Amino acid sequence: MAADYWKQRAERDMDAAQEAAAERLVRISRACRQASQDLAAQVEKIIGTYAKRFKLTRAEALEALRAPFDEDSRAYAYRLTRAEALARAVKEQTDKLRALEEGELDKLWQQTSQTAAGNAQSMLEALNFDRPDLRGERMALDTGWSGQSYSKRIWNSTDRLAQVLEKEITAAYLSGKTNRAIAQAISDRFSAAYRDAERLVRTEASYVANRAAVEEYAQAGCRYVEFLTAKDSRTCPICTGHDGDIVPIEKAKTGSNIPPLHPNCRCTVLPVVEDEPENELQDSGKNDTMPLDGESATVEHPPIRSPIEQRSTGKGNPNAILIWGQPLNNRQMRILERLPEYDARMTVRKRNVSMRDLAALTAETGCEYAMFTKGQERRIIRGNARMTNVTPNMAREMAADGWRWSGHTHPGDTRAHLICSDGDIAVLKAFGQQRSVIYNSKGDYSIFEVGERGDQR
Repeated sequence: MAADYWKQRAERDMDAAQEAAAERLVRISRACRQASQDLAAQVEKIIGTYAKRFKLTRAEALEALRAPFDEDSRAYAYRLTRAEALARAVKEQTDKLRALEEGELDKLWQQTSQTAAGNAQSMLEALNFDRPDLRGERMALDTGWSGQSYSKRIWNSTDRLAQVLEKEITAAYLSGKTNRAIAQAISDRFSAAYRDAERLVRTEASYVANRAAVEEYAQAGCRYVEFLTAKDSRTCPICTGHDGDIVPIEKAKTGSNIPPLHPNCRCTVLPVVEDEPENELQDSGKNDTMPLDGESATVEHPPIRSPIEQRSTGKGNPNAILIWGQPLNNRQMRILERLPEYDARMTVRKRNVSMRDLAALTAETGCEYAMFTKGQERRIIRGNARMTNVTPNMAREMAADGWRWSGHTHPGDTRAHLICSDGDIAVLKAFGQQRSVIYNSKGDYSIFEVGERGDQR
């Protein structure tokens, strides 16, 4: 189960997503009010202008709308012209509203997905999962929580609005209602349209935030998520019954076992940290065999045994170690003991070390470290202040054995220390990879790619 701190943080993140939705809704609300006023004015003008053009009093115009068709009469010409003008006026206002809603939702999706993914990455690093998504790109979400794209749902909603407006305006006029009453009927319909938009925007914000987070958790190797309900008087019985549910990520399905379960849902999910037996950090259990330019060196290592610590303090935080002299956490200290000097190497389970741990070691020692991953194992090599002993020949041998280069560190605390070297690119090419990552001593990182020397994200 997730710690209270992370639950509170997840709730704050969802609140922030809903606040972002509220900002978009303010603009949509203004657009609805403006469209209502503009349409009411256009309708009043249409009724008056066309009645005057065809030399009809209001009573005669009303009768013209009620009378049977007579294609040769002035009444029929008025009726047809008025209907066409009304349809154009309604279409103009609903099209404007549709375009604005689509634009606001586009911006909300981009903002929410990026923020949610960033929040998820921060949480994963703190819980000692691998940093996900070295592509530096956010997931593409092209369908909404209901299975339809939000664009299609907006089109459906505004099409219905246009049809209802035409019918209700005509009915209001036929019943002899005043222009003020007709304007009120129009206002009521746009108010209903805003409520539809509000439900859509808030639900989509929840959907995007949760799906982006789940995607990041999955890429980081997390196998389960925990359902977390909003804790206030508005929480519904549907979601309350799911609070604390543990859901396998491969079976996570929006609307079924992860939020949103219904329109306006404000619930969220958290990654589940699976404890090691006896809550200990363990070695992979294998001897460390590392190719050294055609040779092999085998080193026996005792297992690491150290509790996994919470990282809510500065202990183990790269920036805190560098700036304030905070210590490594116990697990990082055990790793450092296993890597006492230049070119020392070790292998551990994948989930037990992250690039952020290597950044902490760099902050502590001023040395570079490199990390490689194969399946559920990770290999770490200690370098010195200028380099790590990984040559292109070694890289090709490791790649042939199934290893990939997860990343490495550069001592220093500026963005300049995140720039790749020609040697970094040569090793990356030898691994047959397109990209890898560099961390500095503060824990900042940058992705570098083949063919993009110095042009890093």
